[in-house]
Amino acid sequence: MSFSLRAAVLTVATLALIAGCQGGSGVTVHADDDEHPMALRAGGGGFASSADGRKPGGTWTTTFGSIFPCVAKGPSPMVIDGVDWVSDNGLDPLSVRVFHRTFDDSESDPIISMTGTPLDDNNDLSGTLQEGVEGFRVERSCKESTDNKGETDELLVAVKSDDGGAHVGDFTVRYTTPDGRKYAVVSAWKMHICGTQAPKELCDGDAGT
Repeated sequence: MSFSLRAAVLTVATLALIAGCQGGSGVTVHADDDEHPMALRAGGGGFASSADGRKPGGTWTTTFGSIFPCVAKGPSPMVIDGVDWVSDNGLDPLSVRVFHRTFDDSESDPIISMTGTPLDDNNDLSGTLQEGVEGFRVERSCKESTDNKGETDELLVAVKSDDGGAHVGDFTVRYTTPDGRKYAVVSAWKMHICGTQAPKELCDGDAGT
């Protein structure tokens, strides 16, 4: 493949998982597990990309992936209503863009992290790509997703940062079941761009895209 996959896996000791609580808007918020209608299969921990060598005062974008929406329980399809996230450590991203990618994972790899956005010419991604996920119908079962054979859906999160760095956490996908119930699944992934303001404990070591 023409793009480079380079990422540092961070051990994140405290993961804010919300186990099936009912929100005030009637939305059931839950962790990324197989006990609710939809899962993301994103695992735990986090990824960081390094700001080393970047031009002071400049901006850049890193895309994080390996988020695989799938049907864990009940009938399909699940319809994605939107996404949310939080930022802490004062590291607000300049922008966050979310893409939906469909590809054959028997022939191509998912994205861990990469420089730039999925639309950049040098990121020659296989499959089909669409910006925005509202209205996307999740039909593939999590069992099929685990088998890693055939057509796969992946969410890609393009985070733009200044030289201070950026953080995106508690990445949440809101969705509706076929019978009209509202849910929100919270991923445990922590996405960091390590810049001059990023905490050392998050960004020490060989992180980099």
